[in-house]
Formats: sequence, structure tokens, C-alpha cells
Amino acid sequence: MAQVTAPSSWPLARRINKAALSRLSRLRHRRVVTLPTDRAILALSFDDVPMSAAIEGARILDRFGVRATYYVCGGIDPAEPGAPFADAATLQSLSRDGFEIGCHSFRHIDFQDHDLRALTTDLDRNARWFAENGLPEPRSFAYPYGRTRPLAKALCAGRFALCRGVKPAWVRGAFDAALAPSLPLFADAGSVALLDQAMRSIAEGGGAVFAFTHAVTDTPGLYDCTADQLAATMTRAHELGIEVMRMDDVVGAAD
Repeated sequence: MAQVTAPSSWPLARRINKAALSRLSRLRHRRVVTLPTDRAILALSFDDVPMSAAIEGARILDRFGVRATYYVCGGIDPAEPGAPFADAATLQSLSRDGFEIGCHSFRHIDFQDHDLRALTTDLDRNARWFAENGLPEPRSFAYPYGRTRPLAKALCAGRFALCRGVKPAWVRGAFDAALAPSLPLFADAGSVALLDQAMRSIAEGGGAVFAFTHAVTDTPGLYDCTADQLAATMTRAHELGIEVMRMDDVVGAAD
């Protein structure tokens, strides 16, 4: 569901245009917040919310006494082919247990490919879905596919306290809360090594790592992690003295 890289089959002109929009988005409509330099924070999120993330992921996090964020598209059918996704009752249970339920758009649309009217309609529809299913109004947002464009970024920044992209980086001090960078927690060795490097860096000098994954499974796809990897990440954070928190709590830490 949440493919984060441009398909190689796209025409070159489209890939160049999307890359340019992404770069311009990082420069425009910034909402800068500043984290204290004496804190090291890991904010973890699960995109699309496969049922394995809602059940196994939450079980592991609960074992460590920490909470994370689940980014939900209300328009995803829980029985959609590919993986079972968390239903409303499961999301309600997560919310009661202190996990953040964040917005990921209603239909998982690319925010670079639609006009503001369509994007507003989609976000409004997801907000209604949250209300109809007894979920709190979402405070943070993850751009589907990690992509946006300047005016779409401004729209989202006006609705959410924190908006997350997928540019691979971590932050120290000031950062753009309207398009926060993030690192994948995926099963491949490169992702694991980069995340560990980032965690060591903020443990030494302060800052925040925004990390994301999808399913938590023993048979991970390209954008998933295993239960052992998630548990190892939590163990590593504890060893390094890193606070693990929900995405929306990061903005509060900057106040």
C-alpha cells in the first residue's frame, strides 16, 4: 500500500517533476520548532496499519512500556488483498490504550497528484471517518508515499501539529514540523544499520529520530519489519537512554 519510492517505470519527465516538487516542498511553508538539546527522542509510527502492526507491534511496545503512532486511511478495506488491516474496533482499542491514531488521508492518494479541493475533500472524509468510529481528532499526519507539494504541505500544516515525510534523515535542534524527515524500520540490513547510526547520534548529542514501518511479521515485505527487529530497536533505545514516544508528543517536547 505505501510504496515510498518512485516506480522505475515512470517516464523520466515525471520522475524529475516529482523530485523537483519534493525539493521545493522542503523549502516552502516551513513550520520550524526546536527540540531541546538535552533530550534524545525516538518517535515510531506504523503506516496503513496492517493488523500485525496493531496486534504484535502494540504487544511489543506495551512490553517496553512505550507508545507509538498508527497512521490510518479510513478508506482502506480491512480485508483488502495483500494483508488484513486493522478495523475500527482494533483502532479504538489502541486509542484507549494510549496509542496515537494519526491521519494518513482517506484513500491513500499521492498529495503531489491532486488539487487542493480534492485533497481537502479527502482529508475531511477521513476526519468524518474518525468521528463516526469514535476516534479522537488526529493531531499528526503522514503523507502517503511520503510525497507532497508546497500548497498541499501548507494545507496539511494548517490542520495538523506534525506532518511526516520520508526523506531519510534525523533532526537536532530546529526542524520543520510540516515535513519532518524519517527513517525506515524495514527488514533489510541497510535500514537497520542506518536507524542504529541515527539512534547513536541522538543519544550522544540530542535530537529526534522519526521512524516508520508497516507490518510486523516473520515474513516481511519490502516495507515491513520482524517482531525481533522491533523488539531489538526498543531494547537499543532503552540501552541508549532514548525516550520513545508518539509522533504528536514530539511537538509537545519542543514547547
